[in-house]
Amino acid sequence: MIFVANKKRDLEKIQKDFPGANIFDITSSAPTLQGRKLSPFYPHGNIPIPGDSKGMTATCVEAIWQGLKVFENVGIDTLMFQNDTMRNIKRTVRKYGNPLGHQYGVFSKKILNYADAKRYIYIPSYRYVLENVPSVCQLVKQLAERSKTEDIVLLDYNLNPDNRDLSKPLSHAELLKMYIEGRYPEKDEDFKYYTPDELKTLKSTSQKKTRKVSTTDDEEILIQQITELLQKAEYSAKEIAALLSIKGGTRAVNKFLKKIPNLKSRTEKYYTLVAKENSPTLF
Repeated sequence: MIFVANKKRDLEKIQKDFPGANIFDITSSAPTLQGRKLSPFYPHGNIPIPGDSKGMTATCVEAIWQGLKVFENVGIDTLMFQNDTMRNIKRTVRKYGNPLGHQYGVFSKKILNYADAKRYIYIPSYRYVLENVPSVCQLVKQLAERSKTEDIVLLDYNLNPDNRDLSKPLSHAELLKMYIEGRYPEKDEDFKYYTPDELKTLKSTSQKKTRKVSTTDDEEILIQQITELLQKAEYSAKEIAALLSIKGGTRAVNKFLKKIPNLKSRTEKYYTLVAKENSPTLF
């Protein structure tokens, strides 16, 4: 499975939360070239600039995002499109004034709000890198294969697992996770962004409704559902409790796990019914 964690967190705490997982930093300051290549700041070059740009390209996704920003005191910055240093790419409110939006292409007069800019500029630009840069394609393929048998934690500075939530910055690690899982935002419903009231409701219901297990039939159904989960992938008791909304959390799940035959465990916390093959680590 693939998870996303905040790079600012203490590494030991991340390792404790995801025992045995491969931790892969994919930020611009990642210690490995592999990780940096998955950052929106990495200068792969020849990335098409969306909108009315007459075939112009940029060095990296972040250069496109920042270069097309329009502020109250200054317009787009075409020189930004050639920045290949992974530095000095951010264009800030302090320097340029309040942002008015993103221009939809180098030669366009259309200004997109944040939601539309995210949909029509950032998300397709990052997808272009994932699908058209050979070295990145290979990395994505390796991550996808490894995630079938091992836990992988992607490190990013921003964490926002729900693309429809505009209250938090977009996370490229979450986009990569969604791409590998076949959930990359592309349909209209993926961009029906939450209203403030909907976000408030979601927050209040984020403490999931739990299912009370009261009868033998209920237990048998849950055991069957847990079995089906473990036949597909590896999960911790905590993850199973969350996915199936089981009252009693890990304690209740551990009771059910004892009733499942042929259970395999990589550690005391992670279980599966899937046979694993040993292979060299990607990291």
